Amino acid sequence: MAPAHKRRGWQTLQVARYLNCSAENVRRLERKGDLRATRTETGTRIFRPEQVERYAREREAKRAQTNATEPGGEEPRLVRSRPSGERGQAEHAGGLNAGTEGASKPARF
Repeated sequence: MAPAHKRRGWQTLQVARYLNCSAENVRRLERKGDLRATRTETGTRIFRPEQVERYAREREAKRAQTNATEPGGEEPRLVRSRPSGERGQAEHAGGLNAGTEGASKPARF
């Protein structure tokens, strides 16, 4: 078998970094048939870079098409987490302390 630096292809973690996803997701894509891999004698998956790049372009095109069909044609907005001082919805609506007179502490979950 050729040394790793002479093999033509990317291993699972390299593909995961390129696609900005987890190694488990790459394995799932391979099992589904979205990506094809060959195996070394030890079972390591080897992906052809051209195929991974093509998959990434197709995925991006599909996302762009989905975003174009969103109302207003805008990209979905990211939801930010609330700052530590802000109260959550249950606490804001009364939560577990609703109806309790003189409750000074917010509800804890």
